[in-house]
Amino acid sequence: PTSFGMLGYNPKDMAFDLAHFVVNANGWKYINVAGNPQPLSGMDGGQASLDTKFGYKGNKKSGALVLSVKIAGNQLMLLEKPYADWGGLNDVLKTMDRWLHAQIVHVVDIEIDDEEKQKDKEAIIKKEVLNKKLRCDTRDGQLWMRNILDFGCVLRFPYAGKYHIALTVDVNEEIPICVIATF
Repeated sequence: PTSFGMLGYNPKDMAFDLAHFVVNANGWKYINVAGNPQPLSGMDGGQASLDTKFGYKGNKKSGALVLSVKIAGNQLMLLEKPYADWGGLNDVLKTMDRWLHAQIVHVVDIEIDDEEKQKDKEAIIKKEVLNKKLRCDTRDGQLWMRNILDFGCVLRFPYAGKYHIALTVDVNEEIPICVIATF
């Protein structure tokens, strides 16, 4: 299996720009959410971080952020948490498994290894995959794999494949989504 990253950081290869994978942003806004105002791409010199961080910010009034994602053989997608407190969001982020909602709203294709099951692919998509709700994978009741500073929410898909997934949040705070990895 391979991994694939989508991000809102600059500088980057534009092929991996998070904005390219958005099917429908609804009320989510693509904005500069953090970073140095004089990034490397500005060619202004000086001493500071080399990047800017763009992402989609939204809250429970924003509706669904619908993304087109390709899920590899491990069938996992990571929504990386912001790397810093981002205006007091650390306490909110610790409960991400309660307020982040993800749903498969369209199936482009899935990969089924079993040849017998492959014959029933369309039925499997309708019965097991389409409209499936995904939750943050937790270990021993903990949202984070090790601690709050590590990574973010991992969603487990039923099959490798290409999907449209709708992300919604049930909080008033503006939640930034900047980096998504699939593997």
